Amino acid sequence: MMEQEAVVSPRKKARGLKPSGKDKQQIYVVRMANLREIIRKWFKGRTQECAEKVGTTNSYIWQLVKGKPMGADSARKIEQGLGLEEGTLDRKPGEAFGYKQTVTVQLREAGKTMPIMLVPIISLQDAVGTKERRKQAMVQAKQVVPIPHAPDGAIGVEVPNNVLCPRLCAGEIAVVDPEQTAPLVNNAVYLIDWHTPAGERLEPLFRIAHRRDGGQHTFEVPPQRQREMRQLKRNGPRHTRTIEDPIPMDEVTVAGIVIGAWRPMAVAHAAR
Repeated sequence: MMEQEAVVSPRKKARGLKPSGKDKQQIYVVRMANLREIIRKWFKGRTQECAEKVGTTNSYIWQLVKGKPMGADSARKIEQGLGLEEGTLDRKPGEAFGYKQTVTVQLREAGKTMPIMLVPIISLQDAVGTKERRKQAMVQAKQVVPIPHAPDGAIGVEVPNNVLCPRLCAGEIAVVDPEQTAPLVNNAVYLIDWHTPAGERLEPLFRIAHRRDGGQHTFEVPPQRQREMRQLKRNGPRHTRTIEDPIPMDEVTVAGIVIGAWRPMAVAHAAR
């Protein structure tokens, strides 16, 4: 039998979901589960940090996590404080962030299952922004990419150019783990926010971490690209700094390590 969708007036929608009876108990459970998941993933289980972000007391958040019924007004206040879309806490667990976070696929030949994380695609600027800005962009993401065994909080970012090709090519979706920013892994690709020593922001870039003598790191393009640029400099201004030059640590904020890449069909065909 086909389920009928309830018709809710715009005014009631704006005020949030206010069910009754069994449905009322169910929405309380859903909101509690989603709040618990947010605290676990966003605040590493710390209710105090969540309370500060929302603008309420730790004891109140603790009571909600432990099962105190969360009304529509409270749910909307929490969503607003966390930068979430209205109604987020009312969605089914696993879909609260605008997309189903994990799906399980059956491997036909092996007879086993594999968890696939649906990683949200966000912009470069959102990816290097504040933690709150990044999470809000994840909530509002319109596209996802399927990545096996991706960590919680992973994001997808479109590669803007071929500077690191073939490791990362234009049009590919770099999968970034924002939680892995230190210690740096030599020869790994990172998403960095490039700025001047004075703090003036320049632009976000994908670069390779290179450990130099003494233990300091710089962020560089591949050696072949560096040789090409040195050749160009011989034929041009001697002391002109370019975007391909090594970037020192004091001009970088590391936004995350690249743990993989997803190649859209159009990019795959173009590369053939």
